[in-house]
Amino acid sequence: VLSDGSVVMFSKSFGLQGKLTLSHSTIPGVIDTHIDVPAEASPPGLRYGQTLNLSDGGVLRDNFSVTGASLNVTGGSAEAVVIYESEANISSGIFSDSFDIINDNSVTISGGEFKTLGVSLDNHVEISGGRFGLFRANGSELVLHGTEFRIDGVPISGLESEGSTVNLRSISSDSIFTGTLADGSVFAFSGQRRDRLLGRDLILSASLLPSPPAVIDVPSGPVPSGLRQGQVLNLHAGGHLGHYFTAVGSTIEMAGGSIGDGFELVDSQVKIVTGVVGDEFGVLSGSQMLVEGGTYGNYGYVGHGGSLVIRSGSFGFGLKV
Repeated sequence: VLSDGSVVMFSKSFGLQGKLTLSHSTIPGVIDTHIDVPAEASPPGLRYGQTLNLSDGGVLRDNFSVTGASLNVTGGSAEAVVIYESEANISSGIFSDSFDIINDNSVTISGGEFKTLGVSLDNHVEISGGRFGLFRANGSELVLHGTEFRIDGVPISGLESEGSTVNLRSISSDSIFTGTLADGSVFAFSGQRRDRLLGRDLILSASLLPSPPAVIDVPSGPVPSGLRQGQVLNLHAGGHLGHYFTAVGSTIEMAGGSIGDGFELVDSQVKIVTGVVGDEFGVLSGSQMLVEGGTYGNYGYVGHGGSLVIRSGSFGFGLKV
């Protein structure tokens, strides 16, 4: 803890070099043990024994560190968050930079949007919802609650009944791991996109979800958290699919509207006549994106077994085919 009350953490991954001098300062003890944001201003970090509740409209300070404390998020936003020896419960909220779970934490994620989720050694993390850009886990117990889990398109057996579990330990970096979380969010994790799942335990727990609608029209209908096997989505002007939208075994017809960053396709077909697609879209195995117009962000990616057909359209820099 710095003399101004800020909480800081360093690990090997920060790559510190040179001389580090520590100087002792007397700082006030923890006075406010229970903090509600936005009703109160965000502190510079959380210290041992503190609890913070973040809800709609609240914003955490940049580079927010949590040490020996409790963080409960039901809304609001943050950029970079690091937690250590703490407990976190996240049901919503936007983490626009990174959320790093460093060591000896207990974390439950049932919703929210994460640009990068990092899980390092000796943590227990349960995930039943949420959308993720980059997902990197190594050396922790990770439990995913959901259905339709597949590796390279092949269903994982042993998950036919509610609550049944399978321990995969880890996923090869050459494979594409897909599934639908208990909240209906669809994910695709692959080493092609720099994801990594090397858990001490990677446990899949079956949640039996109702069948999704066969056809979805946006914006006239509700916006899904992703597309599951066999679904068709028609996207028109005024419609928007958020960041990290993933389609697995499905079809999208886009005649307007927009799609956020990190749009991913696995075993899916997409035709785009016009509209806007954000940065870092990915066309992975078994997918084809037919582009007849529209505007596309930077760092698009076409993986092994994917196909991008361009007849017209404007693309940013860094497209990798």
